[in-house]
Amino acid sequence: MGMPGRRTLLPQARRVTGWSLAVALPALLTIGFLALDRSWDTLTEPVMLYLAVVVGVALVGGLWPGVATALVSNLCLNWFFTSPVGRLHVDEPGNVLSLGVFVVVAVAVASVVDAAARRTAQAAQARAQATALEHAERTRTALLAAVSHDLRTPLAAIRAAVDGLGATDVDLAAEDRDALVTTVAESTGRLERLIDNLLDLSRLQTGAVRPVLRDTSLEEIVPLAVEPWLEAVELDLPEDLPLVHTDGGLLERVVANLVSNAVRHAPPDRPVRVAATVTADEVEVRVTDAGPGVPDHRKASMFEPFQRLDDSGGGLGLGLAVASGLARAVGAALRARDTPGGGLTMIVSVPRARDGIGS
Repeated sequence: MGMPGRRTLLPQARRVTGWSLAVALPALLTIGFLALDRSWDTLTEPVMLYLAVVVGVALVGGLWPGVATALVSNLCLNWFFTSPVGRLHVDEPGNVLSLGVFVVVAVAVASVVDAAARRTAQAAQARAQATALEHAERTRTALLAAVSHDLRTPLAAIRAAVDGLGATDVDLAAEDRDALVTTVAESTGRLERLIDNLLDLSRLQTGAVRPVLRDTSLEEIVPLAVEPWLEAVELDLPEDLPLVHTDGGLLERVVANLVSNAVRHAPPDRPVRVAATVTADEVEVRVTDAGPGVPDHRKASMFEPFQRLDDSGGGLGLGLAVASGLARAVGAALRARDTPGGGLTMIVSVPRARDGIGS
């Protein structure tokens, strides 16, 4: 039998149902026996039926509802079915034994059910912890493997370019100097985006993202998001776009990550198209490329961290994971669709503001 104060692990609904049955079933069974209006030579039949009730209640509600049912059933058996009837006294030694065995068996069954529920819950908790540890280990391994290449590459390029610019024994031509400066700028931008994604992912996983939602215009957000890739992007924003209800800074990070991913996979001669369309309740920002696309079986996992869409070795595979997490944080939805003719279209659905129209 469980010790007093032992906390059951059964769900609240099952415990409530168990206590309800503990009150109702012994009463209903007793009323049914009395309605038969017959005398009982032995307690075998009533004891077996009351025991079945105890087992049923214990299966539903666990230990204490089962124990309560056993005690109530014992009182009913004693009062209504053992001589002298109508008194909590038993004349026959055999009936005393039957009642005693009934209580012991009933409480034992209730304890077994409660213990089984506890073991099941503990096993589920252990599996969840093991899964979390396994996921953390996979994340750590993937991060170390990716960082060793993707952070060192831009740092090495910056170092080489700075060394070239700072060399005093070489007379650099103007075009060579411009190329080195461009290398520093591009590598610094790449390094900045990698670090931003790592910081954003950390904030998302620790619940530190606190969006400030307000009515704003996409014309203030999208152009800033695509600015680093203007030469590779075709921007199409209607002038009469309605306002959206979002966190402008976080939504800018979402669109920027989508555009960065699209530019990396799009053919050089096919610009990435960033457009906006209006529905009844939302404004959809579509980032469309004509790249290789994503197979259907990869679409389910493409928003997970460290999932690269190809083997080109570019990026940590965080852009889409961060975009998806930030989109959820600002109340937007992010989904992927195949581009007609080939490629991938990422759609961000942002809630419209209740009032107001953009310029």
